[in-house]
Parts: sequence; C-alpha cells; structure tokens
Amino acid sequence: MTVVRRLLDAVRTTRHRLDRGATSLEYGLLVAGIVIVVVAGVLLLGGHLDAAFSQTAD
Repeated sequence: MTVVRRLLDAVRTTRHRLDRGATSLEYGLLVAGIVIVVVAGVLLLGGHLDAAFSQTAD
C-alpha cells in the first residue's frame, strides 16, 4: 500500500508544481483510456461488421 501512497503523493506534488494545464501523465492516461475503448469496440463489433460487409458484397 505504501507504493500506491508514494505514487499518489508524487502525482499531487507534480500537479502543484505544474498548475498551467494538463500534465503529460494526464494526457497519457487519457490516451490509454481511448485506446482501451477502441480495442474493446473492435473486438466486440469486429465479427458483426465483417459479416455485414460480407453480405453487402455478395
């Protein structure tokens, strides 16, 4: 649990030092979240889209 606490403390001190806009950590988390959503969408809808396009092509 101390590792998590240290990480949170580091994030808090970084945010206090960089009050001007979002930090690269925040951008990284945002990009990671978007990637997860896109990959999940492709995995869930990929088969259905392939079948729909195959039927349209025939």
